[in-house]
Amino acid sequence: MALQLIFCVETIKSNGSDWIYIQDTIHHFYHLPGSTKLQPVYMNGKGHFKTPKAENEINRLIKHFNAAAGNKTMVIYCLDCDDYANNIKDKTFLENAEQYCQDHGYHLVWFCRDIEEVFLGHTVEKHNKKTEAARFRKNSLVNQLNPNSISSIQYTPHKTNLFQILDQYLERSII
Repeated sequence: MALQLIFCVETIKSNGSDWIYIQDTIHHFYHLPGSTKLQPVYMNGKGHFKTPKAENEINRLIKHFNAAAGNKTMVIYCLDCDDYANNIKDKTFLENAEQYCQDHGYHLVWFCRDIEEVFLGHTVEKHNKKTEAARFRKNSLVNQLNPNSISSIQYTPHKTNLFQILDQYLERSII
């Protein structure tokens, strides 16, 4: 049986920064059998998580991959928490995203407060996101990640639940 993991990321395709952090982390910490396919869906902003464009792309990828009998797909939304602890709008957004994922049988990976804060230790200005992600990859900064910051079970600054979700589908090569 083959497995497809679809990662819906906030970034735009031409930037690709969120996908760089996620993909590098997966390739560093997990064993990926040849039958596993990783697919990004670029949402062009986190507010687009339930737009017809995102849903159509997800459905297209699922239909194409699941054409073979026994193939399985899991959809994983990857969203920043932003200022969830102090801003009711951000907290409500996360609650709505969690409910949406639950209603559709998807998973939600969250990054507190944003993906750069988890992977780089600090926030990054919008115009520098692509450059910083490229630096992360070029300098193999994935090697410096603390696995504890990637396996949180509760919203905590500088942490994510990425491992909590991936461990359900993939086998770690590095603990």
